[in-house]
Amino acid sequence: MTLIVDAVFFMDTLEIGIGMVIRNDEGVFVSSRVLHLPQKLRVDEGETMDLLEALSWIKGLRLDLVIVEVDAKMMHDALKVNTPDDYEY
Repeated sequence: MTLIVDAVFFMDTLEIGIGMVIRNDEGVFVSSRVLHLPQKLRVDEGETMDLLEALSWIKGLRLDLVIVEVDAKMMHDALKVNTPDDYEY
């Protein structure tokens, strides 16, 4: 399973919209979710909230082994971890 999550920022109100799509391993649509966060958040806070909402959603659905895709470079860099392929033997 893959969860794709993205946030949109409304500059006039500083509010945030979050869109999430789950696809199976063949890329077929499984489910989606859209949220509106009326809080006034900075971009870094909003990107963090979209990931938090996505993780809460997949936890609530009791999904295992989900790949989460984000398009925010700061989130990608903050979450990047070493995998066995990154180690030198």
